[in-house]
Amino acid sequence: MPINQQFQEIIFKSTSVIYGTEFKRMRSVFNPIFSTDNLELMTSSIRSSNTKLEKLFDLYAMDSANVELKEVFGIYSMDVTTSCVFGDDSEVFAHGNESPYIQNVKPLLKFDFLHVARSLLSCMTNLKLKTFLKTIGL
Repeated sequence: MPINQQFQEIIFKSTSVIYGTEFKRMRSVFNPIFSTDNLELMTSSIRSSNTKLEKLFDLYAMDSANVELKEVFGIYSMDVTTSCVFGDDSEVFAHGNESPYIQNVKPLLKFDFLHVARSLLSCMTNLKLKTFLKTIGL
């Protein structure tokens, strides 16, 4: 089975709606990701990010400054994600919006309706083209 087809099966199926041998197969695909060792590493990374978040809140408390929670928890989420996924200290707490991780991710997270519409149209066109090619035997 091609990797792309396996990927689509995993993405479009939820473990809450599959049963039996299909559930066992899906679980075996995800099991290595969430092994005990990997979860322990992620937990230590999350604890480190929690400590950084506490220090940041302490700084805000000492200054009696207003806190923009959306920004603070965005930084926290970025720190947890980069440390768990890449095993790297993103230093977003130290550099804030100037962090290379944030600078590179911002364009990806910017919502642009036209971009979404173009992407959906492209996907639909590709699916129709694939279906057509399949029906004519190519």
